[in-house]
Amino acid sequence: MSQTSLAALVRARFAAPFWSPEFVAEVLEACWPPCAGATRGWSVGCVLGNETLVQSRPMIRSADGRFVEDFLRTPAPATLAAYVCDRDESGPPAPLVHRLGRWIGTAIPTEPLPGDLAETWPDFVRRERRTGKPDEALFLTFVAALHGAGGLRAAYAADEQIERALAAVRETAGAGHDLLLHDGRTLVLVNGRGRLAVFRAPDDPQRRRRPDDPPQAALFTTCDEPFESAARSGAERIAQGAFLVRPSDPLALRRLG
Repeated sequence: MSQTSLAALVRARFAAPFWSPEFVAEVLEACWPPCAGATRGWSVGCVLGNETLVQSRPMIRSADGRFVEDFLRTPAPATLAAYVCDRDESGPPAPLVHRLGRWIGTAIPTEPLPGDLAETWPDFVRRERRTGKPDEALFLTFVAALHGAGGLRAAYAADEQIERALAAVRETAGAGHDLLLHDGRTLVLVNGRGRLAVFRAPDDPQRRRRPDDPPQAALFTTCDEPFESAARSGAERIAQGAFLVRPSDPLALRRLG
């Protein structure tokens, strides 16, 4: 059985070396179930200006550390990632970070989705369907709902439009799913299972930090290992629900209704 983990790295100032590969690896090891010798796959994505960038390594059999390298490679306000252990080897795995227009997103579905979900999508969203997998269906349902709320008419959707779109997703697809979504300006966190945690960036040794300086970066991740282990590595539990985050203030979570 495959196990999916999600992460989002948010940076207000991404030129500085806040995150060392060793720190990120330690954090994820504390939260993510070990893969051991299982086949793995991952995908990372970010938004830079008007361009969405997604890189996928759908099936990796060697136990190397390229995931952290891929996750940290591109300096962007927010980078999303999905990581799967024990991928199904019977066919080519689907990409895990999906994109449509300016939006990228990834998901962990936790309950069966309605079979007629795609019937609620406009034609342009239906044409973007690639995999037929539940995680893609959740992402496309959000984009379709955002379109219905008027959130695709401008460069960026208003917070109220995002909130209405998430409410529509809950109504049509259920509320127990995990979702990470990003459009280059806003990070959307849906903590449906109640297993999201956040890690503060370690102090940058090359920059003197004043006590009143705002946090410059945060790492959000699903945490399926016992939380006590993650807490020892600095994890803070996030309440169940939906939140908006601006990269300029990565630890200020605005709860949505």
